[in-house]
Amino acid sequence: MTQRHPLNVRLDSNRASNPITYNVDVTLLNGPYLYLGSPIPLKVQLTATHGTRFSVWLNDFQTLLLGEAEFRAGGLTERDTQVHIIQTMTNIRYNVYNSDSSSERAICIGENLWNNHRVPDTAMPSFETCNINQSYKLDVRLGFQSGISKVCNVRKTT
Repeated sequence: MTQRHPLNVRLDSNRASNPITYNVDVTLLNGPYLYLGSPIPLKVQLTATHGTRFSVWLNDFQTLLLGEAEFRAGGLTERDTQVHIIQTMTNIRYNVYNSDSSSERAICIGENLWNNHRVPDTAMPSFETCNINQSYKLDVRLGFQSGISKVCNVRKTT
C-alpha cells in the first residue's frame, strides 16, 4: 500500500529552467488494514532525485478517514458518506530534508507527528452483505515548503 508522488520545484517562473525533483512515498504499513482505536501505521519518505538540493520542511499534515455506505434495495442504490477527521496540523515546519543531505537518499519523516492520533472507535468496521456495503478510504494530505517558497501539496488516498 504505497503511493509515490513527485514534487517538482522551480526556482523561477521560467518553464525552461530545470526543476528540483523529490519523490514522496507514503506507505500504509499494515497493508489495507486499519484497526479501530489504534494509530495509523504510516511511513512517509522524501528522496531528492534531480537538481540542486534545498532544505524542505513538512508544513502541513492532515489525515481523514472517508467512509461510504452503499444500500441497495428494489433496484435502487443509495450512498451515505461519512468523514472522520483524524488529525490536522498546520505551520509545523518539521525539517525533513537539508540542502547538504546526500542525493538519492531517502529521508523518513518522524512517525511521532501522527502516532498519537488514533482511528476513531466510532467508525463502523468495513463489511459487505447482500445489499449493504461499508468501506473506507484513508486520505493523507502533506504540505511541503522549501527555503524558497511553498513547494507542493501531496495527497494520498487508499
